[in-house]
Amino acid sequence: VFWLRYLIFSQDCIISQLQYISMVPLFISLSILCTAPFSTALRTLEQMHVDLPPCHALLDFTKFRQHNLLVGDTGRFFEAYGCEARSAESSDTERTCSEGKLACAVSKEPLDGKFMCCGYEYQSRAGPAITTMLGQNLHIWKTGLATLLQIPLTVSDQKVPELLVQGNILPYTPYWETLGCEDGRITEVTISGSAVGAENVTVRSGSLETSQPFAVRLGEGPWQELSWNTTVMDQEILLVSGPTVALTGVISQHDPDHWGPDAEIQAKVGNLSITVLQHTTGRESSSKAMLDVSVAGKYPKYSGVGGWLGSDGANLAEGVLPVPCMTMKTPLR
Repeated sequence: VFWLRYLIFSQDCIISQLQYISMVPLFISLSILCTAPFSTALRTLEQMHVDLPPCHALLDFTKFRQHNLLVGDTGRFFEAYGCEARSAESSDTERTCSEGKLACAVSKEPLDGKFMCCGYEYQSRAGPAITTMLGQNLHIWKTGLATLLQIPLTVSDQKVPELLVQGNILPYTPYWETLGCEDGRITEVTISGSAVGAENVTVRSGSLETSQPFAVRLGEGPWQELSWNTTVMDQEILLVSGPTVALTGVISQHDPDHWGPDAEIQAKVGNLSITVLQHTTGRESSSKAMLDVSVAGKYPKYSGVGGWLGSDGANLAEGVLPVPCMTMKTPLR
């Protein structure tokens, strides 16, 4: 039997520990890896013409939220981040900026001659970093649904896995609203499989202070929220009690030096226990919530473990490169 002790999947750090207990000597692997975006050199943009991209597309999550609260002329907002105000003589005049600056629009009016010249730089989209059970350090560069864990390793097309844990990886600001330098994070987790039963378990992220807080549901049933309006600190509540799965939830504080109190659920499926823990930065509408996933328990050695955290990780990562993006470069003060 293999003992699966810890598989922690996080936006910032992954801690993976696997204990092999069978006919072979005990082996314990523990590793930590944190995400770090890196810069990549791409060609310089050519001069932009009348149809300019909006300046707010260069903003990160925090600045993007601040911009959305503004009313009227937003030029001063961008000037505070090093952009320079410009004005074209007519709608036919080419909007150009000096090297290293991007011409962008602050007005939605097509005939408005005002535009900004903002500094920019190329980066790559950062995504969750993982360490597999085999000790391989990988990045999930793609957004969308990712299989984190699958038992057994191989499943025929006509069958469903015994256990399937998937995470939906998305940025805080949608890529269609920006040029795409927001980090990917686990925003939703789905637990399914024959051991779970006919109805999947879905966990969504959300700050405890917002109108859509952390919540869990079974199948297409109603969301059961864990927030300051529904839950008392450190008081565990039973969310679901069924023949195949039991769900409990709690608001607690695991790491007071780095994180405040937050929500978590634990799903017990057979001999395995899946914990989904939320971490949140910021307050209310400016909050940024991400999910960690940990799995503990035992499974038959012959089954194997698939997914990004299993033996499939290297194959899933092969040939996948980080996506380039462009963001605002603010001058050093």
